Amino acid sequence: MILVGIHSQAATAQGVQTETNQVENNKTELNQPQFNQTEKNQTVSLQAQSDPTETNQANNTQLQINQPESAPLITKLKSIGFENIAVRLTAADLTIAYENRVYRSQHRALAEVLKTVAQSGVTADSLHILMLYREQPMSQLSTSLADLRAMIAGEISYQQWQQGSRFTLEHSQSLEELRGVERVQKTRFRPEILAGLGMRYQLGNYNNPYRFAFDLQPELRLPLPYGVTANVRMAVPLYNNFDQNDFIRPSLITLTYERRLVDGVYASATTGIFTRNRKGWHSMLKAFLWEEVFSVTLEGGQTLFTDLTGNPFLRSFEERDFHFYTASADYRWRRYDLNIRAQYGKFLYEDTGLRVDVHRHFGDALFGFFFMDTRFGNNYGFSFSLPFPQRKSVKAGPVRFRTATHFPVTYHYQGNDYRARSHETGITMREALMEFYPSYLRKEMERWFYTPKRM
Repeated sequence: MILVGIHSQAATAQGVQTETNQVENNKTELNQPQFNQTEKNQTVSLQAQSDPTETNQANNTQLQINQPESAPLITKLKSIGFENIAVRLTAADLTIAYENRVYRSQHRALAEVLKTVAQSGVTADSLHILMLYREQPMSQLSTSLADLRAMIAGEISYQQWQQGSRFTLEHSQSLEELRGVERVQKTRFRPEILAGLGMRYQLGNYNNPYRFAFDLQPELRLPLPYGVTANVRMAVPLYNNFDQNDFIRPSLITLTYERRLVDGVYASATTGIFTRNRKGWHSMLKAFLWEEVFSVTLEGGQTLFTDLTGNPFLRSFEERDFHFYTASADYRWRRYDLNIRAQYGKFLYEDTGLRVDVHRHFGDALFGFFFMDTRFGNNYGFSFSLPFPQRKSVKAGPVRFRTATHFPVTYHYQGNDYRARSHETGITMREALMEFYPSYLRKEMERWFYTPKRM
């Protein structure tokens, strides 16, 4: 069954400061000093040893003085539609956290935040932006606020700006900075309704060589506290000459928990009714060992048969209970935006073997190839995921309406079989992380900034 879904370092001591010197050739020069957070922490520590009460009072006073200056920025971010907003402003640093459910792509959302900050009246030396997904921190950008404004004004190019900025998956320092800061416009209990499209098909049957089934898939997503999300997706038949599932039915009902454990380590667990006529539980643990370049993922779960989601392909086989567990290694070739995954273990229908996927982003679209070899035999094919036209959600009170982000299609050379199959369970963390990869954000954000040519 083809389903519609979402595809998808606290800044260490380095940043950018811009010094504009109108001398001799009147050219803008960029200097890139260190954000020496270690020295800053040592200084605060020494002050705290001498008089911790006085230090805390001074910090609180500084935050209170700057709060009126950051209020218009918070109001603007709210008006755009960003959620889970947290802002902390000191004389040296502006730290912002936000979650995007407004724009289809995360790079567009980050660009809008940068433009909003640049046009605000907030003053600080450095800017740290923490991007959230289901309340969990995913990626961070650190830059010089002066350089950002110079780039927006066309005084320096996007390439110059991003070379002096830091995109990273590490964000512990910023999380600590935002500890205790109140979140504004929380996502909790604010539902999101999506309209997706599902497709099932088979090619090559000589009696009927082209067999298709299309379903409209309305979906309700309700964020709950602590990274938990409730999901209900229905399937409404539009056209079907493929199978007997020509009635309205649920296709996914799940309760999913997704959480960042430490920098670069994410855990997910879900239970409910899944696709491919399965119900049960599924868990995943993903750890980045070398930035976004190399990561490992462990998955496991147990499923039972259910016909609540429709009639199965082969009931006598699918009515069994299945356990599955796999381990996978992912390598990202950043220069070419290429992702390679090797997955080994016992797949959904307990066929032990290997699956290899290679895929690449082309803008917001994703194209890939795969090969599998299990005890059921081998197979191969290709997949692509095309973005829907709608780039921004529509808000009506506490509810958001939008289309699904992508329409994915997978082609297996040897049609409907059970080799190395997986099912959709409501866990989206692994796919979502791809949209927050530092190298992907660096490249894709350029389209949203234009630097006019100088005469």
